[in-house]
Amino acid sequence: MRLERNEPKLSQELDAFITQNATKMKLVEEQALSLESKTTLVQDLVQALDYDNGWHQEWSSETTGKAIKVLRLLSREKLGFEASLNPQTLASLCQFAGLGDAVPDSYTNELVLEALKCISNLQIHDLQLRDVFSKSAFAKNIPLGFKSSGNNTVALYMLTRLLFLASATNQQLIPYYISQNIPDLFSQILNAIVDEKIQQQENVTPLLLQHEILKASFNLSLQLPSHDGQGGLFGQMTSKDNSENIPFFKNLLESILKTIKTLPKEKPLLSQVMESYINALMNFPVKPFENIWFPEKDLAILDQIANTFDDTIQFLFPMSKEGQPSEDVQLHGIGCDQALAPILILLKNLANEHQNARNHLRKRYMPLDLDRNNPLDKGKRMINYLVRFMTSLTCDNIRDCTSEFVFAMLEPFVGYLGYGTCAGFLMNRGLFTGLPQEGSKEASQFGDNIDPITGTIKKETPNPWEGMTDEEKEREAERLFVLFDRLNKTGVFEPINPFNPNNK
Repeated sequence: MRLERNEPKLSQELDAFITQNATKMKLVEEQALSLESKTTLVQDLVQALDYDNGWHQEWSSETTGKAIKVLRLLSREKLGFEASLNPQTLASLCQFAGLGDAVPDSYTNELVLEALKCISNLQIHDLQLRDVFSKSAFAKNIPLGFKSSGNNTVALYMLTRLLFLASATNQQLIPYYISQNIPDLFSQILNAIVDEKIQQQENVTPLLLQHEILKASFNLSLQLPSHDGQGGLFGQMTSKDNSENIPFFKNLLESILKTIKTLPKEKPLLSQVMESYINALMNFPVKPFENIWFPEKDLAILDQIANTFDDTIQFLFPMSKEGQPSEDVQLHGIGCDQALAPILILLKNLANEHQNARNHLRKRYMPLDLDRNNPLDKGKRMINYLVRFMTSLTCDNIRDCTSEFVFAMLEPFVGYLGYGTCAGFLMNRGLFTGLPQEGSKEASQFGDNIDPITGTIKKETPNPWEGMTDEEKEREAERLFVLFDRLNKTGVFEPINPFNPNNK
């Protein structure tokens, strides 16, 4: 297919192409177009849509919008699309999308929306273009786009996607986006979704928009003050104080926590939607936002997060499998070692930074009536799951994040669980000073009847001679003497006869 320059005929051909291929994801692989035909069509479109010198200047905005939509359909498949993967095409599309010199009055017309989609697809196919975009003036004009989008779900979604890609690629943009009140804008959108003021448009649902906003919120929240104590898997925050950014995020945190309370219960409770919220919350420290996290000292949100964790763990690791974590166990197509780390980090942060939260979680997960007659990793209670996770040999993230969480809750740490469970974590932290000597202060925290290694009740080894008559003891001694003598004669090794006084 070659691109006609005559507009009436071109418009009809573009309509026909869109109708025939709107649902096809890979035109070449599905044999809707040959590789040569697609390559030629892409080249023609790139030439026609050159913002300053292209044929589009002879067309109406409606026809130009159709041409960009055809380019977007072709961009679903990288094969044959290479001619468009260059900074010049990216810049032209940014101009059409209103991210350049002239910002449109509205981001709801097809030309602008299709250009935004194309910009996203170009960056997905070529990481270098992502870098080019994030360092351009176009990325700084994204906030202007939000102001002209109203409640158009598609426009909000695409602008949020571009902001997410730009802020993930170039973190120097984040302070600028914060200064433009993007966190507050995200708060307003989340509230509008909860209030059902934003409806599905095309294939973009409010839920999909919500997910994209939470991803971008995670990037922006990297500029919040660091958490108290050491960060977890994703806890390496910026080293700067950044306390000046706190006011920009208060409404966003309030909206996120408000929305979590409206989520339906699913099995497992750590749904893909809830995962997005957990990820977005990981960077929010507690102290600057204490009245938002726990208004009037209400710990309801803490219980909701903990309930989500508990129910998900019991769903993923039924006791029939001894509840052992394994990468074979997946959550939404992601291995459990990666999927469960964020919620463990969030719980650790809450326990580490808020005394009431720490006490509440300790009572929940570290019961005083712990059954110490059996190994601590055996049983159906959450403490048994946590001990299994702390000693996992295959899931490093779960092991480390669980250990951090339990360490934040417990005092004494070793005195409750025993050295066997805690030694690896303490050694990695540089806190392990060796096993306690009998009679030492460290040993006394266990009590006389608790094994300091296992944390379980000591079980006395029965005396094998107890209950035997003198004749039975003599016969047993003779049997052992004969056995030692045979072993000695075979030459396999030289046994030591415990009844021979000359052996020491």
